Amino acid sequence: MADLEYSISDERLSWPAKGQSWEAVSGPFGNGALPVGEYLVKRNRVTSFTDAIGPSFRDPSGQGFFLPLEPQFKTTRSGFGIHPDGGVPGTLGCIGLKGGTKSFYDTLAGAPFQDLTLEVKN
Repeated sequence: MADLEYSISDERLSWPAKGQSWEAVSGPFGNGALPVGEYLVKRNRVTSFTDAIGPSFRDPSGQGFFLPLEPQFKTTRSGFGIHPDGGVPGTLGCIGLKGGTKSFYDTLAGAPFQDLTLEVKN
């Protein structure tokens, strides 16, 4: 079982072992939603929770972060991540948190400093 799970149809990012979930969106811009499959969550490459990040990656408080995702399958797409869904609602294929961004970031900060796994499902 993956550490994190994202359901495209339910628009929900879950961390079962932590008993947490967050409303989130993927797509519809660019090439659409994040492709279904397994990803490494690059925990050691997350940015700070800061206002010194692009407006598309900020929550309503003006703070944001970017957490890179690495597909574990062949794809021509790249640049995936998890971040607050700032600006125009929707993403270019990342997972955009619609709320609870500080809660997600704090949960991540409390996790061991190692890669995590993510399963994306329809």
